Amino acid sequence: MLPTAVVLVPSTALLVRITVAPLDVTRIAARWTPIAIEMGIRPGHPAGRLTWSKVSVQWLPGHRGRSLLIAAEDLRILRQDGSAALQVTHARMALPMVSLMRGRLAPRALEARGGHVALRRFSENDVDLDLPGHRPPHGDKSAFVVDELHRALASDIDVTYASGASAGEARLLVHVDKLDGTRGEAAHNNLLWTGALNAVARAPAGGRIRLTGAARAVMLNGVSGVSWNLDTTPCEPTAFAAFLPVLDRWHAPVTFAVEGVETQGARGGVLRPIDGLAINRLSAAVTLGAGTISQRDAPPLMVMGGKAALNVTPTAPGARAARVVLRQADLTLTSMAGVPTRFSASAEFLLSDLVKPRKIHAIAHAEGTDFEVQALSAIWPVNIMKGARRWATRNIISGHGRGLAVTSVLESSSGWDGLQPTAMYGSLHIDDGTLYWLRPVRPAEHVSADLGFARPDVLRVEVHKGEQRADDAPDAPALRLSNGEILIDNLFGRDQNGTFSLDFDGDVDAYFRLLSVPRLHLLSRTAMPFDQASGPLHARATLKLPLATHIRDEDIRVQVAGAYHDIYLGHLVIGRSVDGLKGTLQATERALDVSASGLLSGVPTTATMHQEFHHNAPNDVIEDVHAVADLDPQSALKARLGPEGLFDGHASLTAHLTRRASRQADLDLSLDMQDASVELPVWRKVRGTPATAGAHIRMQDNHIVTISDMNARGVDLDMTGHAVVARGNVSGVELDGFHIGRSSGDARIMLPVKDGAPFRVNVNAFALDLTPLFQPGQKAGDAPPTAPPPPKTTSGAASSSSGPHSQWILDLRTRQLFFGQNRALGDVTAHLENIDGSLRFATIDCVYPSRTRVQLRPQGRTRHLVMTVQNLGTMLAGTSLFNRIRGGNARLEGTLENATGSGMPPFAGKLTIGAFDFTRPPDAVTAASHLSPFDWSKADSKHFQVEHLDFPLSMRDGKVSIRDGQLGNASLGATIHGSVDLDTTGLDLQGTVVPIFAVNALPGRLPGVGKLFSPEKGGGFLAATFAIGGVADNPLVHINPFSVFLPGVMRTLVE
Repeated sequence: MLPTAVVLVPSTALLVRITVAPLDVTRIAARWTPIAIEMGIRPGHPAGRLTWSKVSVQWLPGHRGRSLLIAAEDLRILRQDGSAALQVTHARMALPMVSLMRGRLAPRALEARGGHVALRRFSENDVDLDLPGHRPPHGDKSAFVVDELHRALASDIDVTYASGASAGEARLLVHVDKLDGTRGEAAHNNLLWTGALNAVARAPAGGRIRLTGAARAVMLNGVSGVSWNLDTTPCEPTAFAAFLPVLDRWHAPVTFAVEGVETQGARGGVLRPIDGLAINRLSAAVTLGAGTISQRDAPPLMVMGGKAALNVTPTAPGARAARVVLRQADLTLTSMAGVPTRFSASAEFLLSDLVKPRKIHAIAHAEGTDFEVQALSAIWPVNIMKGARRWATRNIISGHGRGLAVTSVLESSSGWDGLQPTAMYGSLHIDDGTLYWLRPVRPAEHVSADLGFARPDVLRVEVHKGEQRADDAPDAPALRLSNGEILIDNLFGRDQNGTFSLDFDGDVDAYFRLLSVPRLHLLSRTAMPFDQASGPLHARATLKLPLATHIRDEDIRVQVAGAYHDIYLGHLVIGRSVDGLKGTLQATERALDVSASGLLSGVPTTATMHQEFHHNAPNDVIEDVHAVADLDPQSALKARLGPEGLFDGHASLTAHLTRRASRQADLDLSLDMQDASVELPVWRKVRGTPATAGAHIRMQDNHIVTISDMNARGVDLDMTGHAVVARGNVSGVELDGFHIGRSSGDARIMLPVKDGAPFRVNVNAFALDLTPLFQPGQKAGDAPPTAPPPPKTTSGAASSSSGPHSQWILDLRTRQLFFGQNRALGDVTAHLENIDGSLRFATIDCVYPSRTRVQLRPQGRTRHLVMTVQNLGTMLAGTSLFNRIRGGNARLEGTLENATGSGMPPFAGKLTIGAFDFTRPPDAVTAASHLSPFDWSKADSKHFQVEHLDFPLSMRDGKVSIRDGQLGNASLGATIHGSVDLDTTGLDLQGTVVPIFAVNALPGRLPGVGKLFSPEKGGGFLAATFAIGGVADNPLVHINPFSVFLPGVMRTLVE
């Protein structure tokens, strides 16, 4: 018994002592300090150590569960470096003996006054004391638990919170002025806390917010509950951006007020019910003061104020399913001009579980008054339709919005991450908007549009009108936009696609410039074949592409359809322009198709074009153009395709151009003259007879390489040839063969190699028919000209106002040269040089019917002409001109004046013919010849022999004048003078016939008095006068036989 008494007595005394008052056990406890309470990574180096300056214990027998009350002063938890992670000036803790005996610290009451606590959120997202180097518990339960805590009291405590693992990070300081909490003791309310909170939170940037809260017990339908509230003072969220970066944009004060009611009830099975908390109701109110909200890549939003209210209620008392209602959400913004805009929103969520819902059903609605589009990013929640929001806020960069209203029905069966809309209804009208439809293409401006939803996951923008500049040039022309639609699909997917369909109206030049923007990859790689374009165009363009930062060319789909009219294209074909053009165009990202009709230099023309934008091989055709021109005399003359009167009726000119990726091009030209009648000096056709012409042109890099297969075919017409091409320029044309009527042969025409150089023509013919040039008579039935011909000039030259004179050199060789139906020269060679519109050099030789030569040479300011005919009679008979002359060596020599026109220049010279016979002379000539007794053999009824002919003559204005002409022989002589009209072949000649010429002419040769006996030069004392009139084909000869009896000067009295 004694040993037991020895133990019990002191123990009882100690228990009584600590029951009466606290017992200081500082010295005893010092034996075990510091106490390791947090293991470190290195063994033997704890991360946290508990120390104190004074500690006392007290037994609380009357307290529920019999607790041991421990009180400490200057309680600390030290880090490995000796700094304090926790320091409390006065601390008390009531520990139940049952928990202590089980090795657990489960306090029923805690009290702390004065001090500080350092907390940190680690990478595992758990919050604990800031003890660097601590070892994670690896699933071991902590010895310190708060399950039994029923009373908590704190005052004047500073709590420091760091958001990461680095001690140098920004920290949040919370000063707790008062925390007083009490939990119910009874089972029906042991989960309910009541009390009050008063604290101040200070951010590193200097922001300060006061938290005030209270909780009180209430009874709801016989069930215990707690009504609580938490309020804050205004504070700018940007002050806490170090812990939540999204708050960095909010530079406006925010105030929170939250209140709710919680109840405690049983849940679970009937046999083992579990008490739990349930929200009876929860409401929160947020107030936003004046300030700004920063935006990325946009000016800040100017906030006048805003507010929002949130209510949470369970679907049934004690149920975990809840209904969350957002009401009275308002936000007022001001534009740069200070115009306020008010936005409001509401929503209702039905959650299968308030904390971790699986099924969610929601209806959300938002609307707003007029606003500037720059504010769109602030009113469009980031997590709702991210794709649509990203596109709209990035591409609709300005404008005025009105009538904003959006209603969305959302569903999910997999929690918040699976929330998707099942129906979307909305409207937003934008005026004077600026909208990018494909960056970096210049945006559409002054856009009027309505935004809505085509489907729940498809945003629709209906464009009513707008303006699209062609490119980035300051003076770029604009196109009008209308009837547009923009669809943004897959709004809730990772990537979105856009479809842009717009109608364009405006000038065709602006449209081509827009399609030539490099980003579209349509016309930027192809040079337009014209240098000017104007006229109205209407087109609809559709563009489909992914809405990604980087877009590949092959991901873009383009479709363009357009119609145009009254279009002008300058220098479209060989320097010629098109006017009055109308037609259609179709374009995709692969090709362009154009059909058109218009006036090409006044010629009605229709054309189609197909152009490929991509190719695989150098030989691939990338451009195919087919054009047909309908020519009539008026349009051909206007287009300067030939002289007036070239043809009548209609001719069709077809051109087919193919261009390959190797930059090689082939152009086929074809002219069909079936429905045309043609009048050329050397060839004619009537309407209805076939006639064609064509050529093939090959080009490389837009330079001519060859011109081949030149041909012309028809009735009595067959020509083939090719062009001579040097360094991309046509230097000449070679006719490999020609057959035109009776003409056939080959020719070569070389173009001038430089300015002022002559054309060079070389003709080598078997036969050459120039009959139309020598007999240009008018066809029967032709109408007389409607206007009189231009007056003739005194020089016989045409006016030179038609343009600069051409220069050419002609070399000709032909076996036959026809100058009439049955008139021809044989073995003709010629060399002609035309300089400044005047024939300056000429050498012409022919062998048949008689050797003849014509030579023309410059002589000062005139030209010297010499023509010799070996046998004039043979020449005239062989050419069917005149067959009553035999023999005669002729020579024509004189001077031609220089002239630059097309008429015959003035000529003055002399024609001399040697001895020849004139067959079948008039009877009067034969009779007069027989009066001579000297040589009757020189004349009879079959011939008259002329020993000489000497005609001085001149030609001017189409008239040949003969002065003092003489011809005859010893038995008979004659004089002649007068004129011959070359245009009408009219004759006006006079002269005398001198019989017995050898004797009769002697008196006229007497010096001084010869004129009295023979007034005519080469006349005689006795002579008969005559006159010749009419025309060359039917001359009228009148002889006055009585004048032979009037000697000498007396004859002039009867003339």
